[in-house]
Amino acid sequence: MYCSYYIVAAQKHMIWLLVAHLKSHDNIAFHRTMEGTGDCMLEFFVPPAQEETLVRWLALYQEEGFIFSYRKEKNRLAS
Repeated sequence: MYCSYYIVAAQKHMIWLLVAHLKSHDNIAFHRTMEGTGDCMLEFFVPPAQEETLVRWLALYQEEGFIFSYRKEKNRLAS
């Protein structure tokens, strides 16, 4: 089974906070910074059992202005 895949556009100076928050909570999701995008884009791979938690946090991050947007996409590693 593959993880769910999310792409997040974040403020550059907030990336460390997002990553620290996720890691401090039993590594809810694996993250990577997407190189060469020109923006501060992150990708998150999240197990299905943790997806609800991640989506709730992403909505809060967006509400607080830490991230600009997030979206779920087809896992690029599944193909």
